[in-house]
Amino acid sequence: MAATALLFTACESGGTNEGGNNNGEGDVVVQNNVILYTTTDGQKLYPNSTEPKAFGAMFVSSTYENGQGVLTFDGDVTTIGDSAFSRCENLASIVIPNSVSSIGWNAFKNCSSLTGITIPDNITSIGNYAFEGCSNLKGVYISDVATWCKISFGSYDSNPLNYAHNLYLNNELVTDLVIPDSIISIREYAFYNCSSLMSITIPDSVTSIGDNAFSDCSSLKSIIIPDSVTSIGDWAFYNCSSLASITIPDSVTELGDYAFQGCSSLTNVTIGNGVTSIYGAFDGCSSLANVTIGDGVTSIEWKAFYHCSSLTSITIPDSVTSIGDNAFCGCSSLAEVYCKPTTPPDMGYDVFYKTSSSLKIYVPSSSVDAYKVASEWEDYNNRIYGF
Repeated sequence: MAATALLFTACESGGTNEGGNNNGEGDVVVQNNVILYTTTDGQKLYPNSTEPKAFGAMFVSSTYENGQGVLTFDGDVTTIGDSAFSRCENLASIVIPNSVSSIGWNAFKNCSSLTGITIPDNITSIGNYAFEGCSNLKGVYISDVATWCKISFGSYDSNPLNYAHNLYLNNELVTDLVIPDSIISIREYAFYNCSSLMSITIPDSVTSIGDNAFSDCSSLKSIIIPDSVTSIGDWAFYNCSSLASITIPDSVTELGDYAFQGCSSLTNVTIGNGVTSIYGAFDGCSSLANVTIGDGVTSIEWKAFYHCSSLTSITIPDSVTSIGDNAFCGCSSLAEVYCKPTTPPDMGYDVFYKTSSSLKIYVPSSSVDAYKVASEWEDYNNRIYGF
């Protein structure tokens, strides 16, 4: 099989280059039937499997000369198989050929000396735990945001950003991310733990934001969700601890569980009229002071606003028919609740537990008596007033 020549950037030996194969010292031609690498001890490295299924071609040889290792195969390398380099603790850098389309389970697990990784544009999937334990990763290098957004990650440890935290586009650190307008969906774990991100621009082409897509993006301060988006996944913005404000447009009909949990700097939230249920979405948002709940919400569920300790007032729209356990538990500053439904919503346990000692619940004047005897509401009958 003929091997197509591709251009990559040379690696330094000894693992000192945090950019892996992006040190900018010059270009080398890398064929699709070889994998270049360096090691911390300057010794040859062998993959854990030499079977054709591990790489899509038969392993031929490993050499190491002049600070550069070369794995050679008898044809194009199309995959980095399950556990291919797992526990190769001396692996410092590696050049993955552009012919590779998938990286398997545990492929680089516990490669604790690996400092940088370049993900080729043809990669479409990375298996579970592929980069688990790669504790010295400092950078992930890509050349196209659109292809990165289309990668299917098996878990958070599939994404090397979980350890590297820094994403580089054409060798430039990405702080202000612009999602290309060719993208329809931002996949699960796409930017998981990418702490270099400070702002994100999402185009009108995007209709969904996947589970954990931006979890732990601790420097993220600004994001505008366009009205093309219809779903926000579970934990999509979990622990984005610098995010100060969010508006969920009316187009969003699915707000994932714990979508903004732990966003400790979030002060202002507007929930559009398309959302019907809120489950743990703002749990632990300790700075949250202003919330607008859309008229489409029918259920405020388990821990929806749990421990939102800066929240002083909340208005529950008349569309709400149920309020789940611990929905406002721990909202220690919550002093006023305006509950608009004329029929008391079904209420779970400890909904207003550990709220302000001066809490007052305002309900329609015609419904005061009904609220005072309704299940669970009766525990607050001396705090219920008409409006």
